[in-house]
Amino acid sequence: DEVAALSSCPLRELTPTKLGRYAQSALVTWGGVEDFKYYLPRIFELVVREPGWTDALVFEKLALADWRSWPADEQDAVNEFFDALWAWSLDAGPDIIGADDLLRGIGLAGCDLAPWLATLRGDRSLAATRQIARLVFLERRDLATGSLASYWHPKDRELLLEFLSAEETGRRIEDPDRCDGMDLAVAPWVDAGVHKSRRHAIAEAGV
Repeated sequence: DEVAALSSCPLRELTPTKLGRYAQSALVTWGGVEDFKYYLPRIFELVVREPGWTDALVFEKLALADWRSWPADEQDAVNEFFDALWAWSLDAGPDIIGADDLLRGIGLAGCDLAPWLATLRGDRSLAATRQIARLVFLERRDLATGSLASYWHPKDRELLLEFLSAEETGRRIEDPDRCDGMDLAVAPWVDAGVHKSRRHAIAEAGV
């Protein structure tokens, strides 16, 4: 069966296909915390080697596993991975890996998003700016209504909405040279005009 097939395969040889079902079901209908700890290094590795093979919900498993109660060295390893992954996403840009999904996943893991957003705000590179533009574009409908969707952790919604709606964010992504190659009409969603004319923004979003 699937459990036997997974456990019989060496960890480093587990492919996204073989590990995908477990990553979705871990700690809910498949295995316990120790099983999750065993597969977690390979899950993390595949997040980097095969961007997009799984979604942000895989990081929510950390919260289910109560990772903040793990030994300090294990918690440090998770934090260091998140730091490195976030830095890489801002350097690589959205064509390689979407910072939006990572940000949602880090929040679902129970982390405070304020430091991650501060890093994103302070990174003035083209790749980081394009990540912001993508995030604004993906959340454009909810920005128009002033309430982010339930797939974001409740603790993160107000903070993220404030970041995306900030005039500074709008000015940054209005520069066409910084969003070159992205077919995104993003500026109207964060410009001050959105706050003055919510009705126009909703109409543009097709809500």
